[in-house]
Amino acid sequence: MKPLMITGLLTLLPGLGFFGVAGRLILETYKALCVIFDGLPFHTWNPGCPAPWQIVLYYLLLFGVAVWANYEKQRRSRIKSVEKNFRQRVGAKLYMGVLAGAVLVFGIRPAGENSVTFLDVGQGDCILVRTASGENYLFDCGSSSRKNIGKYVLLPYLKYYGIQEIDAMFLSHPDGDHINGALELLEAGSENHILIRQVLLPEIEERAREEAFGELLHSVRAAGQAQGSPVRIGYLSAGAAWDLGSATFTCLHPGKGWSGTDTNAYSECFLVEFKGRRKGSVSDGKWTLVLTGDVEGAGEKALREELQALHINKVTVFKAAHHGSRNATSMELLEQLQPELTVISCGRDNRYGHPHEELIERLQKIDTHIMGTAKSGAVRVTFREGRLKVWAMMAGNGQAAMR
Repeated sequence: MKPLMITGLLTLLPGLGFFGVAGRLILETYKALCVIFDGLPFHTWNPGCPAPWQIVLYYLLLFGVAVWANYEKQRRSRIKSVEKNFRQRVGAKLYMGVLAGAVLVFGIRPAGENSVTFLDVGQGDCILVRTASGENYLFDCGSSSRKNIGKYVLLPYLKYYGIQEIDAMFLSHPDGDHINGALELLEAGSENHILIRQVLLPEIEERAREEAFGELLHSVRAAGQAQGSPVRIGYLSAGAAWDLGSATFTCLHPGKGWSGTDTNAYSECFLVEFKGRRKGSVSDGKWTLVLTGDVEGAGEKALREELQALHINKVTVFKAAHHGSRNATSMELLEQLQPELTVISCGRDNRYGHPHEELIERLQKIDTHIMGTAKSGAVRVTFREGRLKVWAMMAGNGQAAMR
């Protein structure tokens, strides 16, 4: 900085503008070094927001090193030079070890748990499912009422929790309020050090895929080139299922080769069955989640038939379809699922009037607990000690426990 400041000041004087070359050389060298280091593996580490005890321990270690260094400095002034050099070498290694340990304290994370977060993206959907076995699944991400939700909502959330990989991104249908934030993540993921493994789309008829998801498929391929590893593209239809150990995922809709121009009707729908984690003789218990995108009409009828065929009823958490529209989430579907908690993702004072009063009345009839991102902000759900626990982010991290 000293040479840079000196050459910069000299450049301001008449006839000494050539000193600007030296300043420019310094800055270009610094820039080149930054680019080199940015290309090294493990050049960025984001362990997420530290817990209070980690912050306290970090500063205690730093304070300890400072006190120890001061003590050693005074002690070396009273001893012979040979012993002084030895203590300096040993001391330097110990200092570096303790400082490295202080930083690595932030890497200590609590054991993973099954959780679902309905992010507040305004008039849209964005759901992040995290499993106890470490997978991160993103179901939709978009908004029609807020701009740049990928940049200002999703990325900050991922960084806060130290999430550096999205194992799969499930996009229910091509409407902007479900995918525009996902497009942002695909474009900006590599520069923010978020690795995206695969994108899974509804298995509609083949000739309609490029028309429906053309822009998205282009972004997926570009994201693969930017991050240096391809982003796999896949298609799911009813019946597809996989087990992660901590949770089982089942695609409920659409049927393979679904045809039709109504994008809402072929929205991907999923059942997630979280498995209980045993702690000694106590089990956290099992719980279930149903995600519905914007499914309605013929799509909801097909969904109900699939649920009936799989004998699925009495789920724990249910996401109301189509942001709480009166035309979705019929009484037949609600009576079939009987959810303990229903979450509605929509924007505050949105122009559609969501959630519609007709849906609220249907939900009240089945005695489900209702939460909406419009009033509660982001809603985070876990299951602990035999209870469903819900955090409403807008209420100052207030927590509600449900039996």
